[in-house]
Amino acid sequence: MDCCSKYDGIFSTSTEGMILVLSGNKTGYVDITGKEVIKPRYDKGSNFYNKTALVCENKQYYWIDTKGNKIKKINKDLGSIKPGTLFLIEKNGMMQYEKKDKVGIIKIV
Repeated sequence: MDCCSKYDGIFSTSTEGMILVLSGNKTGYVDITGKEVIKPRYDKGSNFYNKTALVCENKQYYWIDTKGNKIKKINKDLGSIKPGTLFLIEKNGMMQYEKKDKVGIIKIV
């Protein structure tokens, strides 16, 4: 993948054809060919699961689709999760996250 030099980090392997990338302090998504699909604009982002991902933009959490369209606002306060946190896995309303060398799980639904 030749997109690597454009981003500060690639934080996940392909899930549903989408790869989480970091540019500055914003996350976005590229496809498996390295083509930017969703420009890095989110403060936080998760892997895609069932064609949706959890993102945070301006302290508000949303589910987005693979084109970056907002599907659903999350009304739960996730403010205890600090900027720089990397969401890894979402399944059955639970989100695994990583902050530096620590991993935790929060209920989001």
